[in-house]
Amino acid sequence: MTTKKKSSKSVTATLEQPKAGVLAKEHEERIDIERTDIYPEDMIKRHRERYCWSISEISKRFCRAGRVLDAACGTGYGSSLLLGISNKVVGLDGDHGALDHARKRFGGSLLSFRWSDLNHTIAGNTEEFDAAVTIETIEHLPEEGAQFFLSELHRVIAKNGLLLISTPEFNAERGLTSTFHLKEYTPNEMIALVTAAGFVDVVLSDATNIWVKDLPGFIFLSARKPG
Repeated sequence: MTTKKKSSKSVTATLEQPKAGVLAKEHEERIDIERTDIYPEDMIKRHRERYCWSISEISKRFCRAGRVLDAACGTGYGSSLLLGISNKVVGLDGDHGALDHARKRFGGSLLSFRWSDLNHTIAGNTEEFDAAVTIETIEHLPEEGAQFFLSELHRVIAKNGLLLISTPEFNAERGLTSTFHLKEYTPNEMIALVTAAGFVDVVLSDATNIWVKDLPGFIFLSARKPG
């Protein structure tokens, strides 16, 4: 395993809030980067850059990925970005409203969306995907749910396939970065979780990475399913 030292700076929960009074409470974490009237510019930039990091990592491994999973795809904007370096993308989410938007705005023969409760069995076939991306997801699950979620990602990723995760880095002094989050992890805790799920070659990107240098306080992790 290879790790790289991350910045000690942190991000506060207030930076993650959309403009007040415009969204139902249950949809506050389902960002639509096209709605600049609702979401602050900095928030949109951070969400886009997380997917740009994923695209960069996938491009390092594959000339062009065959099938990519976007687990917890929300409104589908990230899945549409991933399609630029993939032959086919499947987005999963448990929010029917977000999926309706994703299908209407981005859906097609090469980009499809499935309902899936990520606390349970993922809607995907064994070894179906060359890569799986999950952006700001695992912190929304209870710890035992996170363990099962990673085991399911391991199941649906093909041998030698790629896992990409971004999640807030836990800071005891700051506490949780959002009231929506159930558990945040230190880098070592994330490495242990991913390794326990059967992944190898775990790497943490650091602030020298072009896409994560402006995102302090987050973990960006890549790993491989053994061949």
